[in-house]
Amino acid sequence: MSVLLDSGSNVSLIALPAFLRLWKVDTLMQHTTFKLVTASKQTLAVKGIVTLKLNIGRLECPTEFLVTETLVADVIVAVDFMAKHEVVIDFRRGLVYGPELGELKWINKGLKASLPEVCTVHTHDEASLPENECLVDCEVPNFERQKRNVSCLSVRSSLLKR
Repeated sequence: MSVLLDSGSNVSLIALPAFLRLWKVDTLMQHTTFKLVTASKQTLAVKGIVTLKLNIGRLECPTEFLVTETLVADVIVAVDFMAKHEVVIDFRRGLVYGPELGELKWINKGLKASLPEVCTVHTHDEASLPENECLVDCEVPNFERQKRNVSCLSVRSSLLKR
């Protein structure tokens, strides 16, 4: 089962197909009909609320999940859970760790091999630039591949020197 630790999510989520694979007679889902707005401004219909035992590393605890039709991963674990259990994501070493969790490798080699070399970000909003500035198309190497910080200031400084 794929689990996404999402420091930008306010609620933990589970996709309905993943929930149905785990479902047990003693696990009851409270049905609901509300919607969430995602980071990309899309609406996500919530089918229900369920409390499940979440096991990550050494940590095992009941966690409330909102059940939705589809997600980018089977399970999305929100920032409230990570803060409560002091979960740290170490990108440089590719580890997730915490006092209750232990230390876990977080990169799936099969997934890593399928990542693109370059990722791009597109916006649908118009942007205006101050006078004497220019907009240049550029690509930022995928941080999963490079594991280093990218400085936008260095790109801007090199453009100003031209």
